[in-house]
Amino acid sequence: MTLAKFQNTIKGAGKIRLQELATGNILHIPTPKSMQLDLGVEEVIQEGMNPLAKMVTMGSYQSSEKPTLSISFGHRQPEALELLFGRKFQATGLVAPVIRELTIPATGEVPPVLIDIEGFGVVVDEPNAKAAVKGTFGVSQQLIRVPWTASGAVAVNSWMIGAAGALRFPVALAGETVTVITEEPIVAGLQLGDLPVGAYRLKAILVHSVDNTIVTFEADNVSPTISGNSFDPSAADVPIKFRLDQSLGGCSTYKIKYTGRKVAC
Repeated sequence: MTLAKFQNTIKGAGKIRLQELATGNILHIPTPKSMQLDLGVEEVIQEGMNPLAKMVTMGSYQSSEKPTLSISFGHRQPEALELLFGRKFQATGLVAPVIRELTIPATGEVPPVLIDIEGFGVVVDEPNAKAAVKGTFGVSQQLIRVPWTASGAVAVNSWMIGAAGALRFPVALAGETVTVITEEPIVAGLQLGDLPVGAYRLKAILVHSVDNTIVTFEADNVSPTISGNSFDPSAADVPIKFRLDQSLGGCSTYKIKYTGRKVAC
């Protein structure tokens, strides 16, 4: 045995992919940062008395096996979030909120936003638009929206909203910060729907440290668990936990194979 063979060890998962069990469709998403299998085995310990009348262990057997697999994504992409929420995103037209915080210029006029910038789809006198500034003692003061005009003075404590998010405020509010909340239509977007995600087939390529030879991991029926999940948009990772369910006719929920093949880059 050479020293290299003696020191060779699995160093991690180079590729992990999921396929929808019902369709075979691949989730083409970046490889997760980590993968951890919890065997979920429970054992019954058999005990008995020895000739010295001491209780000793006589043997054991496995009473249950309920494995789970935890993987951690470093990318908050829609399909990773589907696994977190347990619901699918749907392509659809939608109405999206627009939140703007800005300082009112000396003229009181804010020009329209450029194409592809949030608020570009806002219509003139958008009916749900609201605006507020800081009033006396730092308490939020709501401004009154009045119909849009391209010129002329704006009454005190009033404001206007035009196409593509153009704004007009009274010059008395110049220098004040203002929050504007409105809505815009999106022709083609994604929205988290009510359709639940189903089961998946998971395949992983594990790589050895010395010679890059492959060990495969396969689980033919995995489902994301939703209980206890939380979403932090600023977190470094998106942790997903899968339940490994038994496939019909099988005795194990996963397979591990040493192939002798090497990873090609």
